[in-house]
Amino acid sequence: LVLVGPQILRELSGASTILVYEFAILGGALCYAINVIVSRNRPPGDVVAFAACALTASALMTLPPALAGGLPAISELVSPSGAAVLGLAVLGTAVPTVIMLRLVTAAGASFLALINYLIPVYGFLLGVIVLAEPLDLGAVLALTIILAGILISERSRRVRLQIA
Repeated sequence: LVLVGPQILRELSGASTILVYEFAILGGALCYAINVIVSRNRPPGDVVAFAACALTASALMTLPPALAGGLPAISELVSPSGAAVLGLAVLGTAVPTVIMLRLVTAAGASFLALINYLIPVYGFLLGVIVLAEPLDLGAVLALTIILAGILISERSRRVRLQIA
């Protein structure tokens, strides 16, 4: 809400494409949180096999909506677009999933959650420094809230560790 501004609340009364996008972002954030919990509580075993099962289940769940748009022609599958989709599937999804599972096993779910909180920080800094985007008060305030949340969670975690 801080990042997109209060004007988004006015759009709740009507059908808005922007609102759909915002809910999609919130849904993605929720999926990241669930992913950390599932990764932490998964049964011990081979991370590659677990990743393969999880990605196969994901693919099967998204298959019906994908097929609703019609089957692609074979020529589309062997085109540069098909190669790009395959590259994203392997390098952008499968490999990072295995790395994430190994990271959760080695460093813990809390560490992974902190990494996810830092992604907006890097996005903000790259936007301002590399892309020369203007500093927006909403973005600065949202970034401050994220950093404060990290500080509070780490402080409470340290207190719990000292008590135990």
